[in-house]
Amino acid sequence: MKQILLMLLLGASFALVQDSHARALDYSRDRFNEQKFAQLGDEYLAEVTELDLSNNNLTDFPAVLHRMPNLQKLFLNDNKIGSFKGMPAFTNLEYLMLNSNLLGSFEDMPALSKLQHLFLNGNKISSFGSMPVLTRLKMLWLSKNQIHSFKDMPALRNLQLLSLNSNQIDSFENMRTFPNLQKLLLNYNQIHSFKDMPEFRNLQLLSLNSNQIGSFENMLTFSNLQKLLLNYNQIHSFKDMPAFPNLQKLFLNGNKIGSFEGMATLPNLQELSLTSNLLESFEGMPVLSNLQYLSIPDNKLGSFEGMPNLINLKNLWILNNNINKAAINTWKQEHQYVAVR
Repeated sequence: MKQILLMLLLGASFALVQDSHARALDYSRDRFNEQKFAQLGDEYLAEVTELDLSNNNLTDFPAVLHRMPNLQKLFLNDNKIGSFKGMPAFTNLEYLMLNSNLLGSFEDMPALSKLQHLFLNGNKISSFGSMPVLTRLKMLWLSKNQIHSFKDMPALRNLQLLSLNSNQIDSFENMRTFPNLQKLLLNYNQIHSFKDMPEFRNLQLLSLNSNQIGSFENMLTFSNLQKLLLNYNQIHSFKDMPAFPNLQKLFLNGNKIGSFEGMATLPNLQELSLTSNLLESFEGMPVLSNLQYLSIPDNKLGSFEGMPNLINLKNLWILNNNINKAAINTWKQEHQYVAVR
């Protein structure tokens, strides 16, 4: 009977999950009426663990949230919220999604003691000033904001993923060392060098596509790095490239690399992509004994001379170079285990 009355009051738009004492409510897409929602009893609201209020044209945090002490997941994407003012200090919240709002800063954001995942993509945040220390935070998404630097970023000792794609960051100055960071995404910024980049001992993925990096100078040897993406920068050579002992995938498409000279021997590298560079020969290419995929189209290679014996190579992409068709066919016959494209 109690559930029937709730359905009549609010419409059949809520869902029960796990059991009768844990509720997930979906009032996204203009289905949220705060006046009606506020008529729900405190006992019922205390049992809500997940709430979706996305796409409701909200300009602030609804007051009724203060009556939901056990909320674990809160979705407020695609609204018009302009500040954290009025947000409850949830003690059980683990997921907070505020993508595509109008937030301009972290001012008034409460220190959410159990928050693990924070999504703030597509806002107007310009700095880390006033950001609270979120001691349990594991993933922070801040892509498509207006952040200029790492200044004032708090120490987030449990952070594992940091996404700052499409901001206005031009250097690593003032960036903290996050001891548990595994994935760092900084695509589409204005970073011009590796100077001041901290040592991340657990870093596995580093993505810096579409920046202004000109060389490997000052880059540290991240011992656990497995995937490095540096597509569409301004790198001219492999000089100063660290010998990453566990690197498996390296992407350097759309740079200005003219030779393999200085390239480190990467013992665990499996995939190498150098599309659209200025390579003229294979001379200086190290023996990459575990390499399986080599992508090198749109360069200026004239022959296979100098190419090392890549005993585990399975796929070779070599279109749009200056190697004649007869030479390619000969190489294919001599390496029939390799798929050549």
